[in-house]
Amino acid sequence: MDPETVEFPNLPERLSGLGELADNLWWSWNPAARMLFKMLDRQAWKAHGHNPDKMLREMPVEILASAAATTIICEIMMRCFPSFTGIYRTHRADF
Repeated sequence: MDPETVEFPNLPERLSGLGELADNLWWSWNPAARMLFKMLDRQAWKAHGHNPDKMLREMPVEILASAAATTIICEIMMRCFPSFTGIYRTHRADF
């Protein structure tokens, strides 16, 4: 079983990249990534102290399913994730 699935059991497949983003501080200096987490549920974002890891763990499946069906959220994720994985893979090779 994928570790991200265990860590974020309510996360729909279409949003599975959010688990990887939440586990890396890259989201904190990327405005689009921060906005992506905020768009999932503004109140939950505030309630969890802008902590995407905690928010995704505790977010109800219904809210995540609704977000997965939202075109703008998926479009922003598709723009963010290639930037994240490109930078992460480049710098990971440096270690």
